[in-house]
Amino acid sequence: MTEKIWMWVAWRLPRALVKWCAIRLGAHATQGQYGSQEVPALLFMDALKRWDAEPVEHPDDSYHPKPSYWAGSGRAGNGSDM
Repeated sequence: MTEKIWMWVAWRLPRALVKWCAIRLGAHATQGQYGSQEVPALLFMDALKRWDAEPVEHPDDSYHPKPSYWAGSGRAGNGSDM
């Protein structure tokens, strides 16, 4: 049943978001121990297996800055937990 729910959601996502999700999947499958992987030779099923096999690390916060209102405006905390 859970797979059907995820499939229902996936088919209703905006195309631009799906595109960036696919790019993230490919990037994850060609990093770390798979850094020497040739991207054109990467099979989609191999990328999915790598995604499921390893925990995905979140990018560095300096690369993806938080919105300014998180940085101590008083409404969302003092920003010390970032």
